[in-house]
Amino acid sequence: MKKKTKTGLIAGLIVLICVIAIVLVFVFFADKDDEHKHTLTHYNAVAATCTENGTVEYWACTECGKHFADENAAEELDSNVVPALGHTVVIDEAVAPTCTATGLMEGKHCSVCGDVLVEQQVIPMTAHNYVNGVCTECGAELQPTKGLVFTLSADGTYYSVTDYTGTAMEVCIPAVYNGLPVTSIGVQAFWNCSSLTSITIPDSVTSIGSSAFANCNSLTSITIPDSVTSIGSSVFYNTAYYNDERNWENDVLYIGNHLIDTNTTLSGTYTAKTGTKTIAGSAFRDCDSFTGITIPDSVTNIGDYAFYNCNSLTSITIPDGVTSIGSYAFRDCDGLISITIPDGVASIGSSAFYNTAYYNDERNWENDVLYIGNHLIDANTTLSGTYTVKTGTKTIADSAFDICSSLTSITIPDSVTNIGAAAFLSCDGLTSITIPDGVTSIEGETFAYCRSLTSITIPNSVTSIGGRAFSACSKLTSITIPDSVTSIGNYAFDNCSSLTSITIPDSVTSIGNYAFDNCSSLTSITIPNSVTSIGNYAFKYCRSLISVVIPNSVTSIGNYAFWGCGSLTSITIPNSVTTIGNYAFWDCNGLTSITIPDSVTSIGSSVFNGCSRLVSIMIPDSVTSIGNYAFKYCRSLTSITIPDSVTSIGAYAFESCISLTNVTFEDPNGWQCSYNGKVVIISISDLSNPSTAAWYLKSTYYGYYWQKG
Repeated sequence: MKKKTKTGLIAGLIVLICVIAIVLVFVFFADKDDEHKHTLTHYNAVAATCTENGTVEYWACTECGKHFADENAAEELDSNVVPALGHTVVIDEAVAPTCTATGLMEGKHCSVCGDVLVEQQVIPMTAHNYVNGVCTECGAELQPTKGLVFTLSADGTYYSVTDYTGTAMEVCIPAVYNGLPVTSIGVQAFWNCSSLTSITIPDSVTSIGSSAFANCNSLTSITIPDSVTSIGSSVFYNTAYYNDERNWENDVLYIGNHLIDTNTTLSGTYTAKTGTKTIAGSAFRDCDSFTGITIPDSVTNIGDYAFYNCNSLTSITIPDGVTSIGSYAFRDCDGLISITIPDGVASIGSSAFYNTAYYNDERNWENDVLYIGNHLIDANTTLSGTYTVKTGTKTIADSAFDICSSLTSITIPDSVTNIGAAAFLSCDGLTSITIPDGVTSIEGETFAYCRSLTSITIPNSVTSIGGRAFSACSKLTSITIPDSVTSIGNYAFDNCSSLTSITIPDSVTSIGNYAFDNCSSLTSITIPNSVTSIGNYAFKYCRSLISVVIPNSVTSIGNYAFWGCGSLTSITIPNSVTTIGNYAFWDCNGLTSITIPDSVTSIGSSVFNGCSRLVSIMIPDSVTSIGNYAFKYCRSLTSITIPDSVTSIGAYAFESCISLTNVTFEDPNGWQCSYNGKVVIISISDLSNPSTAAWYLKSTYYGYYWQKG
């Protein structure tokens, strides 16, 4: 027992010794750790950004990883991190869009780092604000839809849309084209344009011709401004708008403030809508059961054939606002017995009241003349001798005295302000006439074919002379055009074969087509500096015309302008002219010399064809092309120089120039001739020889088209 106890004591002692040893080892190593020397690495401070954390300056132990504030490791850092600063937000202000630039919505960005926080969205450009075809904001002109065809008026003051060759579904007509207003849409201008869905007509337009948009069967959207004062017949017939029953109100079709058409089934009386501006041509035509209408004062125009053949219509009162009644407006209304026309009506069309009950009642005629109120409507062709128009008369209707061949003289009172178109047409016995001071315009054909008319006085109140106004007044020897006149229309004096001289005032800006055509006794004419264009055929067959002075204001000479002026020996074309029309001097066989200015770039077809006495002509360096037949039959032309600017010469350009022996090509290189697919290369050596070059042009290759490659 004692031995076993001793052994236990020894074992316990050993355990105790082991425990003490372990404690001593732990204490030893703990002391060693306290005595550890750190191996430090230095790190510079890193600035914090808007989005990234930064750090302070610190030292890190590469062995234990601890971070310290100084190099002595005296102060251990809890954290070396500097938190991100966050963005400094700046508001990007919105920018309003304009008609030339896009705008921007409000956005945000950081002023420190530049990051875009809220992107500015683009706002589309606004539409142009066009007034009379010019944007009030940026000054840009409205650009016409491609395919619109514009025709300049005879007096050169406005354009008409006369055709459309494009395929656009939406068409916008500009108010201004080439610096001039667009004032009308011609007859059938858009006829049968099946792709057209919408049309916008500008405020500059005042008239729309018959059938202008007829058969445009896709046209659903139409805007007609109040500026339109005249609308022809069937303008929108068979369009999608016309065929949509929802657009008709009680058998009547309106577009904006314009009464366009009615169903022939319309019966009883009808009151036009307040604010209506025009009653279109043929609007009530053939409405047999239609008995009466109330027209508001807002209406200014009643179109051609507007009430034609309305047999049940018995009375009509034209309101004070109406200024124009179209031709045949009430024709064949054989029940119409009561008509009231106010003094404000300025023009009444031909046969406006023909074959009405009022017209057919002999009691309404006074000495072969019919009046309605203060308006002279018509005269029997049997009217003869002298006639004095009643005092107080305001208008003489279109064609009122036409074919009154026995009428020898007429006195027109000062109260008359309008003499209608063709008013005295073919009054063969009329020898003289005085136009009163109140008249502002001589309309088309007013005195045409008055073959006995020897003199006429035009007052200063007249501003325009219409087309054919004095056509074929074969005994008219002279006429004075007052300074008030600004335009001379097409055919205005054509075939005035006794007219020897005429003075065109400085107020005139354009001379229309055929204006003095076949004035065979006219010997001289001075064109004033105000004229900018000479129309086609303007002086054709003025065979006695010896000299013409063309001022520097003229920019274009029309086709056939001086055709057949055989007595014309010379003419100077000013530097202002850029265009000489085809056949302009054709058959001027007395012309011996002519100067073409540097402003002209092309010589058109047959311009000098038949100028048999033309000896020489200088072609300026500005010319690039010579047209077909340009110098044909210039039998006296001996020499000519083709400048190096010319790149093409038309076929037969020098045909039958029998005296032409010397042609100098300033650049004989690269010329070739073509005819019906056949191409001939002309050598430099041949064209360098003036004699050979002349032979090629007038004989060998005269029928070929010449082109410089």
